[in-house]
Amino acid sequence: MIWKLANAKQFCPPLLALILGCVTSANASAAEPEPILGERLRNTSYSRDGKYLAVTYNEEPKITLFDTATWMVVHTFETKKRDLVFHTLFSADGGTLYASTYGGVIRMWDIATGKPGVDLDARAGYASALAISPDGKTLVSLHTIQADESSTVHFWDGATGKSKRILSSEDGNVSRIAYSPDGKTLATTCYATEPLRRVDKGFTGVIERSVETGKEIRRVAQPKLKEEAIGSAGYVGYLPDGKRLILGGQEFVRTSRAGGPVFQSLWVLDRESGKVLKTLAESEDDCAAQGLSPDGKGLYVIHRSEPIQIVEFGKIGEKRVHELRRWNTETWKVEWTVRSGFGQSLMHAVPSPDGKRIAVTELNMLRLLDAKTGELRGRLIEAPGRK
Repeated sequence: MIWKLANAKQFCPPLLALILGCVTSANASAAEPEPILGERLRNTSYSRDGKYLAVTYNEEPKITLFDTATWMVVHTFETKKRDLVFHTLFSADGGTLYASTYGGVIRMWDIATGKPGVDLDARAGYASALAISPDGKTLVSLHTIQADESSTVHFWDGATGKSKRILSSEDGNVSRIAYSPDGKTLATTCYATEPLRRVDKGFTGVIERSVETGKEIRRVAQPKLKEEAIGSAGYVGYLPDGKRLILGGQEFVRTSRAGGPVFQSLWVLDRESGKVLKTLAESEDDCAAQGLSPDGKGLYVIHRSEPIQIVEFGKIGEKRVHELRRWNTETWKVEWTVRSGFGQSLMHAVPSPDGKRIAVTELNMLRLLDAKTGELRGRLIEAPGRK
């Protein structure tokens, strides 16, 4: 199998590295991790001080906590009733780890002792996302009831776990939540699509609400690529100046009874007017924003590559692979691109708080990349033989 790389860096599974001669972690220091055996992966999160990295799994109801100085496992947390974990988040002081679960309960553990804390049960459907206020005093969880796709946003006291406020969405499903840089506003991405029938029933875009009162401040509609399309808003994030939003979404265009293409897009929007300032991606391929670098100067986005010519089993063909790109948020130019290995899907990318590393989750592997260059700096977990 021969790869045509077209100026993109590539990080490959070990076997491919031997076959293709890929450069791996030759420049990594002794402190960089050597991979341990693990299960199929979901995502990761860093503590605010960067001392810990939490890893969740696709099929296992557990969380592995690593010390980033030694890359030793500090704790392995298991959820009750084999409840799979959607997302993890650390408290502002790094002393507590929160986990949102498919069962809808927010689990928590004390980092120092490894003991579980109080469960936060909203009784409002699965908990798909978490956010914490910039001052660290409020934890926010997003819950959705699958039967009718109704969503609620729950505010919890970060110290006591007591419920502070509940916001119900009247605009359909809520897919993401994000605090503004000043902590005064919470943004939610909404879409009012009936998922089974692909029927557009209302507003799709970003709604901002006051954290203090819960009242709506403004809404910014997701731009439409095609007038007949049905939209679905996904990622939302604020640039550090607080004046611009990053919105990721998709559109479904029915061309036949069997279905039609799905267009993935990513925009930079003026927060006040909703005007499109920049379109970063606009295609029929996967495109998913992952987050900003700590200094706000880089945006990490997972794309799918243009077709790559390969030779496989004596035949010439084309394949598409996932790519992680770092966009410069001042020039909106791509600074570097890293490709996944053949057959691998990039699922999640999280920059370290010091801005030096990016933890990149593939289905079968967790890698650490240099944030400035995209070069491989170590492999943390491998699930060999898993497809």
